[in-house]
Amino acid sequence: MTNSSHLVLFVDALHLRHRSYDGQFTYLKNLIRALCELDVDLKLYVICSSQSLQDLHHLLRYTSCSFIAFPFSNLPLRIFYQQVFIPLLLVFAKTFFPRSRISLFSPGYITSLFCPCYVKIVLTIHDMYHVLFPAHIGLIRSIYWSLLIPLSCAKATSIISVSANTARDLKKYYAFASPKVIVSLESGEHSRFDLGIAMSDANIPSNPPVTGEYLLSIGSTKRIKDPYTLLNGFVEFLQSVQNLHLVITGPVSSRFSRKLKSYGESASTNIRFLGSVHQTRLSILLHGATAVVISSFYEGFCLPALEAQALGKILICPRIPVLLELLGDSAIFYDSGSPESLALALVLFSKLSASEKNSLKCKALSNSQRYKWSDSATTLISLFR
Repeated sequence: MTNSSHLVLFVDALHLRHRSYDGQFTYLKNLIRALCELDVDLKLYVICSSQSLQDLHHLLRYTSCSFIAFPFSNLPLRIFYQQVFIPLLLVFAKTFFPRSRISLFSPGYITSLFCPCYVKIVLTIHDMYHVLFPAHIGLIRSIYWSLLIPLSCAKATSIISVSANTARDLKKYYAFASPKVIVSLESGEHSRFDLGIAMSDANIPSNPPVTGEYLLSIGSTKRIKDPYTLLNGFVEFLQSVQNLHLVITGPVSSRFSRKLKSYGESASTNIRFLGSVHQTRLSILLHGATAVVISSFYEGFCLPALEAQALGKILICPRIPVLLELLGDSAIFYDSGSPESLALALVLFSKLSASEKNSLKCKALSNSQRYKWSDSATTLISLFR
Protein backbone atom coordinates (compact mmCIF):
# COMPACT_ATOMS: atom_id res chain seq x y z
CA MET A 1 0.00 0.00 0.00
CA THR A 2 1.25 3.47 -0.80
CA ASN A 3 0.42 6.93 0.45
CA SER A 4 -1.23 8.95 -2.33
CA SER A 5 -4.06 11.41 -2.82
CA HIS A 6 -6.57 9.05 -4.35
CA LEU A 7 -9.77 7.26 -3.37
CA VAL A 8 -9.28 4.26 -1.11
CA LEU A 9 -12.55 2.34 -1.19
CA PHE A 10 -13.29 -0.52 1.18
CA VAL A 11 -16.10 -2.84 0.06
CA ASP A 12 -18.02 -4.74 2.73
CA ALA A 13 -18.76 -8.12 1.13
CA LEU A 14 -19.19 -10.00 4.40
CA HIS A 15 -22.85 -10.69 3.58
CA LEU A 16 -21.97 -12.86 0.58
CA ARG A 17 -22.39 -16.61 0.86
CA HIS A 18 -21.15 -19.38 -1.39
CA ARG A 19 -24.00 -19.75 -3.88
CA SER A 20 -23.76 -20.53 -7.55
CA TYR A 21 -26.47 -18.14 -8.76
CA ASP A 22 -26.95 -15.66 -5.92
CA GLY A 23 -27.99 -12.20 -7.10
CA GLN A 24 -25.79 -10.54 -4.48
CA PHE A 25 -22.71 -12.14 -6.04
CA THR A 26 -23.79 -11.09 -9.51
CA TYR A 27 -24.35 -7.50 -8.40
CA LEU A 28 -21.06 -7.15 -6.56
CA LYS A 29 -18.85 -9.04 -9.01
CA ASN A 30 -20.00 -7.01 -11.99
CA LEU A 31 -19.97 -3.70 -10.14
CA ILE A 32 -16.41 -4.25 -8.87
CA ARG A 33 -15.32 -5.26 -12.36
CA ALA A 34 -16.85 -2.06 -13.77
CA LEU A 35 -15.19 0.03 -11.02
CA CYS A 36 -11.79 -1.46 -11.84
CA GLU A 37 -12.27 -0.64 -15.53
CA LEU A 38 -13.11 3.03 -14.91
CA ASP A 39 -10.41 5.59 -15.63
CA VAL A 40 -10.18 6.82 -12.02
CA ASP A 41 -7.46 6.87 -9.36
CA LEU A 42 -8.89 4.15 -7.17
CA LYS A 43 -7.73 1.38 -4.86
CA LEU A 44 -10.28 -1.23 -3.81
CA TYR A 45 -10.12 -3.47 -0.74
CA VAL A 46 -12.86 -6.10 -0.70
CA ILE A 47 -13.60 -7.51 2.77
CA CYS A 48 -15.21 -10.95 2.55
CA SER A 49 -15.28 -14.49 3.91
CA SER A 50 -12.71 -16.97 2.65
CA GLN A 51 -15.59 -19.06 1.24
CA SER A 52 -16.99 -16.26 -0.90
CA LEU A 53 -13.48 -15.37 -2.08
CA GLN A 54 -13.63 -18.57 -4.14
CA ASP A 55 -16.50 -17.03 -6.15
CA LEU A 56 -14.80 -13.65 -6.50
CA HIS A 57 -11.42 -14.96 -7.66
CA HIS A 58 -11.93 -13.64 -11.24
CA LEU A 59 -11.47 -10.13 -9.86
CA LEU A 60 -7.90 -10.86 -8.74
CA ARG A 61 -6.68 -10.05 -12.25
CA TYR A 62 -7.32 -6.36 -11.55
CA THR A 63 -4.28 -4.75 -9.91
CA SER A 64 -6.47 -2.08 -8.31
CA CYS A 65 -8.46 -4.71 -6.40
CA SER A 66 -7.23 -6.52 -3.27
CA PHE A 67 -9.02 -8.84 -0.84
CA ILE A 68 -9.12 -9.10 2.93
CA ALA A 69 -10.68 -12.50 3.68
CA PHE A 70 -11.69 -14.12 6.97
CA PRO A 71 -12.74 -17.72 7.72
CA PHE A 72 -16.19 -17.52 9.24
CA SER A 73 -19.55 -19.17 8.66
CA ASN A 74 -21.97 -17.73 11.23
CA LEU A 75 -23.84 -14.50 11.83
CA PRO A 76 -22.21 -13.51 15.17
CA LEU A 77 -18.72 -13.52 13.62
CA ARG A 78 -19.98 -11.63 10.59
CA ILE A 79 -21.47 -8.98 12.89
CA PHE A 80 -18.16 -8.75 14.78
CA TYR A 81 -16.13 -8.17 11.62
CA GLN A 82 -18.68 -5.72 10.25
CA GLN A 83 -19.31 -3.66 13.39
CA VAL A 84 -15.91 -3.88 15.12
CA PHE A 85 -13.18 -4.83 12.67
CA ILE A 86 -14.17 -2.62 9.72
CA PRO A 87 -14.34 0.63 11.80
CA LEU A 88 -10.89 -0.15 13.27
CA LEU A 89 -9.57 -0.92 9.79
CA LEU A 90 -10.81 2.45 8.52
CA VAL A 91 -9.07 4.27 11.38
CA PHE A 92 -5.86 2.44 10.50
CA ALA A 93 -6.34 3.25 6.79
CA LYS A 94 -6.60 6.98 7.52
CA THR A 95 -3.32 6.79 9.42
CA PHE A 96 -1.68 4.93 6.56
CA PHE A 97 -3.27 7.08 3.80
CA PRO A 98 -3.47 10.56 5.38
CA ARG A 99 -3.94 12.36 2.05
CA SER A 100 -6.42 9.85 0.58
CA ARG A 101 -10.19 9.80 0.73
CA ILE A 102 -11.16 6.81 2.87
CA SER A 103 -14.61 5.51 1.96
CA LEU A 104 -16.82 2.48 2.53
CA PHE A 105 -19.25 0.80 0.14
CA SER A 106 -21.80 -1.47 1.83
CA PRO A 107 -23.75 -3.26 -0.95
CA GLY A 108 -25.70 -5.61 1.33
CA TYR A 109 -28.38 -3.56 3.14
CA ILE A 110 -26.35 -3.07 6.36
CA THR A 111 -23.25 -0.97 7.04
CA SER A 112 -20.75 -0.55 9.87
CA LEU A 113 -22.48 1.70 12.38
CA PHE A 114 -19.37 2.86 14.24
CA CYS A 115 -17.29 4.17 11.35
CA PRO A 116 -15.34 7.42 11.89
CA CYS A 117 -17.23 10.55 10.85
CA TYR A 118 -14.71 11.39 8.09
CA VAL A 119 -15.62 8.18 6.19
CA LYS A 120 -18.16 8.52 3.38
CA ILE A 121 -20.49 5.53 3.35
CA VAL A 122 -22.60 4.42 0.40
CA LEU A 123 -25.21 1.77 1.18
CA THR A 124 -27.20 -0.33 -1.31
CA ILE A 125 -30.80 -1.30 -0.52
CA HIS A 126 -31.91 -3.90 -3.06
CA ASP A 127 -35.50 -4.35 -1.89
CA MET A 128 -37.85 -3.88 1.05
CA TYR A 129 -38.74 -7.52 1.72
CA HIS A 130 -38.20 -7.12 5.47
CA VAL A 131 -40.95 -4.47 5.62
CA LEU A 132 -43.41 -5.72 3.00
CA PHE A 133 -43.10 -9.51 3.44
CA PRO A 134 -41.48 -10.19 6.83
CA ALA A 135 -43.14 -13.60 7.18
CA HIS A 136 -41.52 -14.77 3.94
CA ILE A 137 -37.92 -14.20 5.01
CA GLY A 138 -37.90 -15.83 8.44
CA LEU A 139 -38.29 -14.41 11.94
CA ILE A 140 -34.59 -13.99 12.82
CA ARG A 141 -33.67 -12.35 9.51
CA SER A 142 -36.76 -10.12 9.67
CA ILE A 143 -35.84 -8.87 13.17
CA TYR A 144 -32.17 -8.46 12.25
CA TRP A 145 -32.95 -6.42 9.13
CA SER A 146 -35.75 -4.40 10.75
CA LEU A 147 -33.33 -3.25 13.45
CA LEU A 148 -30.14 -2.69 11.47
CA ILE A 149 -31.35 -1.47 8.07
CA PRO A 150 -32.94 1.75 9.45
CA LEU A 151 -29.81 2.40 11.54
CA SER A 152 -27.65 1.80 8.47
CA CYS A 153 -29.76 4.21 6.42
CA ALA A 154 -29.28 6.84 9.13
CA LYS A 155 -25.50 6.26 9.18
CA ALA A 156 -24.96 6.23 5.41
CA THR A 157 -23.91 9.30 3.47
CA SER A 158 -25.81 8.11 0.39
CA ILE A 159 -28.18 5.22 -0.30
CA ILE A 160 -28.36 3.44 -3.65
CA SER A 161 -31.71 1.98 -4.63
CA VAL A 162 -31.59 -0.43 -7.56
CA SER A 163 -34.96 0.63 -9.04
CA ALA A 164 -37.37 3.54 -8.88
CA ASN A 165 -39.96 1.22 -7.35
CA THR A 166 -37.63 0.23 -4.49
CA ALA A 167 -36.74 3.89 -4.02
CA ARG A 168 -40.43 4.75 -3.58
CA ASP A 169 -40.85 2.01 -0.97
CA LEU A 170 -37.68 3.08 0.80
CA LYS A 171 -38.80 6.71 1.01
CA LYS A 172 -42.27 5.66 2.13
CA TYR A 173 -41.13 3.56 5.08
CA TYR A 174 -37.89 5.40 5.93
CA ALA A 175 -38.88 8.98 5.17
CA PHE A 176 -35.88 10.32 7.12
CA ALA A 177 -33.59 8.77 4.49
CA SER A 178 -35.34 10.30 1.46
CA PRO A 179 -32.72 13.01 0.73
CA LYS A 180 -29.97 10.38 0.58
CA VAL A 181 -31.63 8.02 -1.92
CA ILE A 182 -30.16 7.70 -5.41
CA VAL A 183 -31.54 5.32 -8.07
CA SER A 184 -28.78 3.34 -9.80
CA LEU A 185 -30.01 0.43 -11.88
CA GLU A 186 -28.34 -2.95 -12.28
CA SER A 187 -27.62 -4.67 -15.60
CA GLY A 188 -27.84 -8.02 -17.35
CA GLU A 189 -24.56 -7.63 -19.25
CA HIS A 190 -21.42 -9.61 -18.24
CA SER A 191 -23.87 -11.94 -16.56
CA ARG A 192 -23.28 -15.16 -14.65
CA PHE A 193 -24.98 -16.78 -17.65
CA ASP A 194 -22.19 -16.04 -20.15
CA LEU A 195 -21.76 -19.56 -21.50
CA GLY A 196 -18.18 -19.05 -22.67
CA ILE A 197 -17.06 -17.81 -19.26
CA ALA A 198 -19.05 -20.47 -17.44
CA MET A 199 -17.65 -23.35 -19.48
CA SER A 200 -14.11 -22.20 -18.62
CA ASP A 201 -14.98 -22.44 -14.92
CA ALA A 202 -15.76 -26.14 -14.72
CA ASN A 203 -15.32 -29.30 -16.76
CA ILE A 204 -19.02 -29.95 -17.23
CA PRO A 205 -20.46 -31.38 -20.50
CA SER A 206 -22.11 -28.77 -22.70
CA ASN A 207 -25.19 -30.86 -23.48
CA PRO A 208 -28.43 -29.45 -21.97
CA PRO A 209 -29.65 -31.27 -18.83
CA VAL A 210 -33.17 -31.32 -20.32
CA THR A 211 -34.16 -32.60 -23.76
CA GLY A 212 -36.90 -31.06 -25.88
CA GLU A 213 -38.41 -27.61 -25.59
CA TYR A 214 -38.73 -26.20 -22.10
CA LEU A 215 -39.55 -23.07 -20.17
CA LEU A 216 -37.06 -22.13 -17.47
CA SER A 217 -37.81 -20.58 -14.10
CA ILE A 218 -34.77 -19.60 -12.01
CA GLY A 219 -34.80 -19.77 -8.23
CA SER A 220 -38.57 -20.14 -7.96
CA THR A 221 -38.70 -22.43 -4.92
CA LYS A 222 -39.15 -19.73 -2.26
CA ARG A 223 -42.52 -18.63 -0.93
CA ILE A 224 -41.97 -15.01 -2.03
CA LYS A 225 -41.53 -16.21 -5.63
CA ASP A 226 -45.21 -17.21 -5.87
CA PRO A 227 -44.34 -20.77 -6.97
CA TYR A 228 -47.85 -22.24 -6.75
CA THR A 229 -49.11 -19.73 -9.31
CA LEU A 230 -46.25 -20.89 -11.54
CA LEU A 231 -47.10 -24.58 -11.12
CA ASN A 232 -50.88 -24.28 -11.34
CA GLY A 233 -50.69 -21.90 -14.30
CA PHE A 234 -48.39 -24.25 -16.18
CA VAL A 235 -50.60 -27.28 -15.46
CA GLU A 236 -53.61 -25.37 -16.79
CA PHE A 237 -51.58 -24.39 -19.86
CA LEU A 238 -50.80 -28.06 -20.55
CA GLN A 239 -54.49 -28.60 -21.30
CA SER A 240 -53.87 -26.62 -24.51
CA VAL A 241 -50.21 -27.36 -25.29
CA GLN A 242 -48.51 -30.56 -24.16
CA ASN A 243 -45.12 -30.45 -25.90
CA LEU A 244 -43.42 -28.05 -23.46
CA HIS A 245 -41.71 -28.80 -20.15
CA LEU A 246 -41.20 -26.50 -17.17
CA VAL A 247 -37.75 -26.63 -15.55
CA ILE A 248 -37.36 -25.03 -12.13
CA THR A 249 -34.04 -24.38 -10.42
CA GLY A 250 -33.47 -23.40 -6.82
CA PRO A 251 -32.80 -25.09 -3.48
CA VAL A 252 -35.30 -27.68 -2.30
CA SER A 253 -33.91 -28.09 1.22
CA SER A 254 -36.59 -26.27 3.20
CA ARG A 255 -39.87 -27.86 4.26
CA PHE A 256 -41.79 -25.48 2.00
CA SER A 257 -39.68 -26.21 -1.07
CA ARG A 258 -39.84 -29.99 -0.53
CA LYS A 259 -43.65 -29.83 -0.37
CA LEU A 260 -43.60 -27.65 -3.46
CA LYS A 261 -41.44 -30.15 -5.37
CA SER A 262 -43.70 -33.04 -4.37
CA TYR A 263 -46.80 -31.09 -5.41
CA GLY A 264 -45.35 -30.04 -8.76
CA GLU A 265 -44.02 -33.42 -9.79
CA SER A 266 -47.28 -35.14 -8.87
CA ALA A 267 -49.25 -32.54 -10.85
CA SER A 268 -47.45 -33.21 -14.13
CA THR A 269 -44.57 -35.24 -15.54
CA ASN A 270 -43.75 -32.15 -17.65
CA ILE A 271 -42.49 -30.35 -14.52
CA ARG A 272 -38.91 -30.91 -13.40
CA PHE A 273 -37.19 -29.59 -10.29
CA LEU A 274 -33.40 -29.59 -10.63
CA GLY A 275 -32.61 -28.15 -7.21
CA SER A 276 -29.50 -25.99 -6.77
CA VAL A 277 -27.39 -26.28 -9.91
CA HIS A 278 -23.84 -25.25 -10.70
CA GLN A 279 -23.40 -21.91 -12.43
CA THR A 280 -22.20 -23.64 -15.59
CA ARG A 281 -25.21 -25.95 -15.72
CA LEU A 282 -27.48 -22.97 -15.17
CA SER A 283 -25.81 -21.19 -18.08
CA ILE A 284 -26.47 -24.19 -20.33
CA LEU A 285 -30.09 -24.33 -19.18
CA LEU A 286 -30.68 -20.67 -19.93
CA HIS A 287 -29.10 -20.82 -23.37
CA GLY A 288 -31.25 -23.83 -24.28
CA ALA A 289 -34.56 -22.50 -22.90
CA THR A 290 -37.43 -21.71 -25.24
CA ALA A 291 -38.43 -18.85 -22.92
CA VAL A 292 -37.97 -17.75 -19.31
CA VAL A 293 -40.85 -17.51 -16.85
CA ILE A 294 -40.49 -15.12 -13.93
CA SER A 295 -42.71 -15.82 -10.95
CA SER A 296 -42.82 -13.49 -7.95
CA PHE A 297 -45.03 -11.40 -5.69
CA TYR A 298 -42.37 -8.73 -5.36
CA GLU A 299 -38.89 -7.88 -6.64
CA GLY A 300 -36.39 -5.15 -5.86
CA PHE A 301 -34.86 -5.37 -9.34
CA CYS A 302 -34.95 -8.95 -10.78
CA LEU A 303 -31.55 -9.54 -12.35
CA PRO A 304 -32.59 -12.85 -14.00
CA ALA A 305 -35.06 -10.96 -16.19
CA LEU A 306 -32.41 -8.68 -17.71
CA GLU A 307 -29.85 -11.49 -17.84
CA ALA A 308 -32.30 -13.54 -19.89
CA GLN A 309 -33.05 -10.59 -22.17
CA ALA A 310 -29.33 -10.02 -22.71
CA LEU A 311 -29.31 -13.48 -24.30
CA GLY A 312 -32.36 -12.67 -26.43
CA LYS A 313 -34.77 -14.81 -24.41
CA ILE A 314 -38.50 -14.09 -24.38
CA LEU A 315 -39.81 -13.34 -20.88
CA ILE A 316 -43.20 -14.20 -19.38
CA CYS A 317 -43.48 -12.03 -16.26
CA PRO A 318 -45.91 -11.03 -13.51
CA ARG A 319 -47.39 -7.57 -13.84
CA ILE A 320 -45.64 -6.09 -10.80
CA PRO A 321 -44.37 -2.48 -10.61
CA VAL A 322 -40.62 -3.08 -10.87
CA LEU A 323 -40.91 -5.36 -13.92
CA LEU A 324 -43.22 -2.91 -15.68
CA GLU A 325 -40.61 -0.23 -14.90
CA LEU A 326 -37.66 -2.24 -16.23
CA LEU A 327 -39.16 -4.16 -19.14
CA GLY A 328 -41.80 -1.90 -20.70
CA ASP A 329 -43.31 -3.66 -23.73
CA SER A 330 -40.40 -6.10 -24.17
CA ALA A 331 -42.04 -9.00 -22.30
CA ILE A 332 -45.33 -10.90 -22.04
CA PHE A 333 -47.09 -10.07 -18.77
CA TYR A 334 -49.64 -11.88 -16.61
CA ASP A 335 -51.47 -10.92 -13.41
CA SER A 336 -49.41 -11.77 -10.34
CA GLY A 337 -51.04 -14.46 -8.21
CA SER A 338 -53.35 -15.62 -10.99
CA PRO A 339 -52.70 -19.11 -12.47
CA GLU A 340 -55.42 -18.46 -15.05
CA SER A 341 -53.67 -15.31 -16.26
CA LEU A 342 -50.32 -17.10 -16.45
CA ALA A 343 -51.91 -19.95 -18.44
CA LEU A 344 -53.35 -17.42 -20.91
CA ALA A 345 -49.94 -15.74 -21.23
CA LEU A 346 -48.31 -19.10 -21.95
CA VAL A 347 -50.95 -19.90 -24.57
CA LEU A 348 -50.30 -16.49 -26.14
CA PHE A 349 -46.58 -17.25 -26.24
CA SER A 350 -47.15 -20.69 -27.79
CA LYS A 351 -49.23 -19.16 -30.58
CA LEU A 352 -46.68 -16.51 -31.58
CA SER A 353 -45.48 -16.79 -35.15
CA ALA A 354 -41.76 -17.00 -35.93
CA SER A 355 -41.69 -13.32 -36.93
CA GLU A 356 -43.54 -12.29 -33.75
CA LYS A 357 -41.05 -14.25 -31.63
CA ASN A 358 -38.13 -12.63 -33.43
CA SER A 359 -39.66 -9.21 -32.87
CA LEU A 360 -40.04 -9.88 -29.16
CA LYS A 361 -36.47 -11.20 -28.94
CA CYS A 362 -35.19 -8.03 -30.62
CA LYS A 363 -37.14 -5.93 -28.12
CA ALA A 364 -35.65 -7.97 -25.29
CA LEU A 365 -32.10 -7.43 -26.52
CA SER A 366 -32.70 -3.74 -27.12
CA ASN A 367 -34.18 -3.30 -23.65
CA SER A 368 -31.30 -5.11 -21.93
CA GLN A 369 -28.78 -2.85 -23.64
CA ARG A 370 -30.22 0.18 -21.86
CA TYR A 371 -28.66 -1.02 -18.61
CA LYS A 372 -24.88 -0.87 -18.17
CA TRP A 373 -22.69 -1.80 -15.21
CA SER A 374 -20.37 1.03 -16.23
CA ASP A 375 -23.21 3.48 -15.58
CA SER A 376 -23.75 1.93 -12.14
CA ALA A 377 -20.03 2.20 -11.35
CA THR A 378 -19.86 5.82 -12.54
CA THR A 379 -22.81 6.73 -10.30
CA LEU A 380 -21.21 4.97 -7.34
CA ILE A 381 -17.87 6.76 -7.75
CA SER A 382 -19.62 10.13 -8.03
CA LEU A 383 -21.13 9.61 -4.58
CA PHE A 384 -17.68 9.54 -2.98
CA ARG A 385 -16.54 12.85 -4.41
